[in-house]
Amino acid sequence: MLIETVKAERNPQKLVEVKPPTPTAEEIAAKEEAAKAAAAAAAKKNPKGAPVEVIEEKEPEPVFEEEQPNFLDSLFNEDDINSVTGPCINMTMKNGLIVRHMPNGDVVQIHDATLIDRKPRTEIDRVYMMGGEKAEGEEKRMRGIVVRHFANLDAEILYPNGEFAKFDREQMKWTITNEKGFRREYKDGVYSDLPKINCLSQTTETVDAETGEKALVVTKVREDNVVLIAYEGGNLYCQHADGTQIFTQEGGAQIRIEKDSFAPVMYQETDDAEDEEDWLDTELLKSKDGWSTLVFLPDGC
Repeated sequence: MLIETVKAERNPQKLVEVKPPTPTAEEIAAKEEAAKAAAAAAAKKNPKGAPVEVIEEKEPEPVFEEEQPNFLDSLFNEDDINSVTGPCINMTMKNGLIVRHMPNGDVVQIHDATLIDRKPRTEIDRVYMMGGEKAEGEEKRMRGIVVRHFANLDAEILYPNGEFAKFDREQMKWTITNEKGFRREYKDGVYSDLPKINCLSQTTETVDAETGEKALVVTKVREDNVVLIAYEGGNLYCQHADGTQIFTQEGGAQIRIEKDSFAPVMYQETDDAEDEEDWLDTELLKSKDGWSTLVFLPDGC
């Protein structure tokens, strides 16, 4: 186990050179007239035959600024990133799994084999996003989002509600699919609607064996191999195409994410600890911000 102090924050954007605006024909003509007037004035001041001082125009100093945020930056604002400096806990399991607990509540998982043997579609890491405080006007911030990064710089975003976003680095485009199968493409700053993919939706009635209470269950199976099951009580189960399973409790008070060969991660709503004495009360799970991050490590780690 290794503990280090890190700062969880958004990477700065790439610096790009800002080219000066192209002068118009009127501006070029005015500049030429000003140059002729200056030359004529200099000729009157200097004796006949004396060399005229030539003033060379200097090239303007290059101006650089940060590139505009990309689509991924627009998906996750500063509240989602929740920039903070604090301890980062790194643990390596016997099976080669590396788990990093970030100070902002995110969890990063990596398999050590992917650090050496990489193919274009090798998943180099997956980030479990805690999410920051809800923004103004936002009822509840979505937590439990998984971001997958690949060796060829592609990326995928898996949402607990069945939404899915995919970045194609070669074509520099995003494809977004909502829970009903409607799709949009984002490229060069422009959104375009794509053909909807098939989505089978089935509503069934279940009966509790003990109480006899009836409840409705809505199951959606999309063509892109995403399964979404919504229970009448508000619980939600989602399985993405890569096998990632996300369980969301009613109201989002608890989110659990599971995937074969990775450690399950759970975000649990807790009571706020108002003062130091509250920390001594261990009957209830408490935290400073009302949320805790739990990672279930494999046996024998």
